[in-house]
Amino acid sequence: DKSSTIMNDITRKMGFIFRDDLLFSFNESPYDQLYVPPTPPHPIVQHMPPMDFAVSCSIDPGRSRGRPVVANTGLWSMGPAYHHDNYHPFPQHCPEMRYGAFVQVWAARHGLGRAVAFTDSTIFSNFCVFQPGKAELMLGMIEWLNHDNPPLDPRPWLLLLGLLPLVSGLWM
Repeated sequence: DKSSTIMNDITRKMGFIFRDDLLFSFNESPYDQLYVPPTPPHPIVQHMPPMDFAVSCSIDPGRSRGRPVVANTGLWSMGPAYHHDNYHPFPQHCPEMRYGAFVQVWAARHGLGRAVAFTDSTIFSNFCVFQPGKAELMLGMIEWLNHDNPPLDPRPWLLLLGLLPLVSGLWM
């Protein structure tokens, strides 16, 4: 698919890519993919109610230094069906399928800015955008992107601070 090739030309420089796949659930209908934000949530989804995905692919985070915003479990994927007009395969279990947890939204810092990769453009269409969770997700992504990165990334320092009690606890 040409659009994913163009997107991957951009995202590959940030260390991640969009996979050429479609995600399905193990529910009665493989198209039902409910996402409930975890505790604690990423800032993008902290004000979002449970939301249903429409048609999603997945993200291969590769060597990116980002973090998953939406990592959904209990899913399986199939590659595209190029013989169909919309490339959407008929959901069926086959040896090529992958299953487990998949990243559907990825947030990364790149240079002085931020990037969010999102895998389901259908839910921002006119017919979906006012369903529960869709507008909140869009606003959460815009809000997160609208902030500057701190001049010094606090995450490595916080990790070191967390290791101190761990090491002293193990030593005791």
